[in-house]
Amino acid sequence: MSNDQRAARLNLFLIILAGAVIGACTIQQSLSTAFVGLTVMAAAYFMYVAWCRLNAKTREAEELSRLHFATAEALATAIDAKDQTTHCHVRRVQIYAAGLGGAFGLAGDEIAALKAGALLHDIGKLAVPAHIINKPGRLTPAEF
Repeated sequence: MSNDQRAARLNLFLIILAGAVIGACTIQQSLSTAFVGLTVMAAAYFMYVAWCRLNAKTREAEELSRLHFATAEALATAIDAKDQTTHCHVRRVQIYAAGLGGAFGLAGDEIAALKAGALLHDIGKLAVPAHIINKPGRLTPAEF
């Protein structure tokens, strides 16, 4: 069942319930009770709408977080492709960083931040010419 269908069913339920409360209270000629019932129903409806919006914003934030991480992974792949001598170095650093974070008792979101940071720790290599990165032996002072 989609969120729209759930919302439609909830709206229908609230309308029927509000009508029932108002009808029951009107029969007993207690108008103040009817208004209280209507107020409670309106409050419940607005709380549900707020919850739905919060849920949608949470999903959007999670999707944005996944996109940021995918971008970091793409940059890490580019870094690894440029440097032929340290194959999968970025991934190894990521694994070590996550392991150390776990050993230090960091929370899950902190370890996720470590993993993202590890992916980008060598991002400066993208600006260095390939003949310098892949040069065997020591760099000259000019290359350094």
